[in-house]
Amino acid sequence: MALGTPSDIDTVETPQPAESKPKSVETIMDIRQALEVIRDAYEEHSGYDLISPLLHILARIDSNISSSIIANEIANRLGTAVHLSQSHQDVIIGKNLAELQEYLQSLGLKKTGLDRLITEAYQMLNLITFITAGPKEARAWTCKKGTLAPQAAGIIHSDFEAGFIRAEVIGWEELLKAGGDVKAKELGLMRMEGKDYEIQDGDVVHFHFS
Repeated sequence: MALGTPSDIDTVETPQPAESKPKSVETIMDIRQALEVIRDAYEEHSGYDLISPLLHILARIDSNISSSIIANEIANRLGTAVHLSQSHQDVIIGKNLAELQEYLQSLGLKKTGLDRLITEAYQMLNLITFITAGPKEARAWTCKKGTLAPQAAGIIHSDFEAGFIRAEVIGWEELLKAGGDVKAKELGLMRMEGKDYEIQDGDVVHFHFS
């Protein structure tokens, strides 16, 4: 079902005769009521107040422009929300990086819906990503913001944390600009960090351990 026009969302705030409300408004009200029921049920059965923030995912199948506008407006009024469009995701599949960037720019977007969902979820959960890279593979690891280097090493293997000596660190953007770790070392961009270093989002780290 198309969600209607931007003016429809405004009518949710003002009482109206049932016969005058467009179907789209009824849908919006159903969404809000459902979210309230979910929150109340959780608090009742868990015994805890639901004080943690909620991430709402608003999914659509169609690509109608007015529907997209109203969906974004609903997302804004719900609070932290991500608007996903199945039609957009279908178009994205199979595109290379250049084609993807061009398509997103045509929509006025910087990230895909799934990328925005991941970003919002990480921010709400206070998570960041660090990277390890070697001759055979590069891998991303997840940790809490504020994690110290030894504890980050322990995420990879407990022996790394127990025998931690130091961490060789560079931001991923700096590494790409330098053209690799060898060139980065020549340029003096690699930093040696100790046990008190807090891992930053996007750090590329080489752990030294005994």
